Amino acid sequence: PGCRAEPAACVPLMARHRVEAAMQLAAFYSWPLALVLVAPGPSGDYADFYAAARAGRFLFQLRMPDDTLVDARGRLPVLLQLPRADPVQQAAGVYKTGFTDFDVRYYIWRQLPQVDARVFYVASRVELRDGDMQAMMNDSHRLRVVEGLPPNVSARRVACAWLQANEDRWRAWLPSSCARGTYAGKDVARCDPCPAGSFCTGGFDDATLCSRGFFCPAGASAPVLCPLGRSTAGPGVSSPDNCTECADPGSVISYF
Repeated sequence: PGCRAEPAACVPLMARHRVEAAMQLAAFYSWPLALVLVAPGPSGDYADFYAAARAGRFLFQLRMPDDTLVDARGRLPVLLQLPRADPVQQAAGVYKTGFTDFDVRYYIWRQLPQVDARVFYVASRVELRDGDMQAMMNDSHRLRVVEGLPPNVSARRVACAWLQANEDRWRAWLPSSCARGTYAGKDVARCDPCPAGSFCTGGFDDATLCSRGFFCPAGASAPVLCPLGRSTAGPGVSSPDNCTECADPGSVISYF
């Protein structure tokens, strides 16, 4: 609306997505915006969008992190700060406020805690700051554009360099590394004694069920073989008392 009265004062806003959000913000704050919807090029990329964003002095929508937006002087775009996000309004399709910051937990598979509690533990604790991301995007841009490395190679180098320089931070994201005879149970932040009928090799490994022909008392770090001529009725045995004589002394016992 603010643009219609005086077209010469319009400020272009390039957008690739969420045009309805930009329209609502412009109407609510009476911004004189001229929305420009940019379509992908023939190859499916947005090379024209990035070229215009780096060269021009106008507004554009972006998703961070993105090293393609680093200009020739190594600068990232200046972010326009909007009011804090109101998820209730946005759930109703009302976009008067800014969007929430990126949180890796929003992108975690819903079943991941049941499938692998350790991966979920790490993913839910990852914390990267704006300064971290800006430095990594600058390094990635330099490796890609200046040194000519492929994107997958530059990404690995940047990630490895960050890990080497910030070990004290990312180690706090890891679950407990347990001693032999213990394992990280449902609460992977602490180590519990290995349950009877299983053995625990420590580290980040789960408890392993004791195989047939072995017994594993509570806190075992390795399975114990039944005496010669004895076996167990099945796996998961915790005591040598469960090692019984073989029914046929001449038979061969398969322990695994």
